[in-house]
Amino acid sequence: MQTHLTLNGLAQAGAALEKKTNPGGRRVLIVGTGSMFEHGVESLLTREANVQVSEITHTREDSFIQDVLRVQPDVIVFHEMGSFNSDRIFELLKALPEMNTLRVIILRSANAAIDLYEKRTLTATQAQDFVNLVCRWA
Repeated sequence: MQTHLTLNGLAQAGAALEKKTNPGGRRVLIVGTGSMFEHGVESLLTREANVQVSEITHTREDSFIQDVLRVQPDVIVFHEMGSFNSDRIFELLKALPEMNTLRVIILRSANAAIDLYEKRTLTATQAQDFVNLVCRWA
């Protein structure tokens, strides 16, 4: 699922993220190049009492997967200027079935937009289940 939001829609995105529960707080992993922008995002998120922020500088795909497995994030945040493109991000994360409620946020500073992706697995036992999913899923 992809949702396109502007930065003005951050409050709505934050409200959507609150639907997930984590007794120790929401685990957020910021993946990037160590830019000032990413440090600003980290600073913004660490102000929140219920958010645990980890930041990694991505250099290799195998270390990225190891860090995701180590941190077990609820949300992964990427900056569009990082070394991953979104197709490669999802190709790598698809290999992690244990991350079944993972959300990925890609920040696009050039046009102040945010892409929000959510991994969900649903079971459709009848054709109508699929139709309901397509027609009524918000």
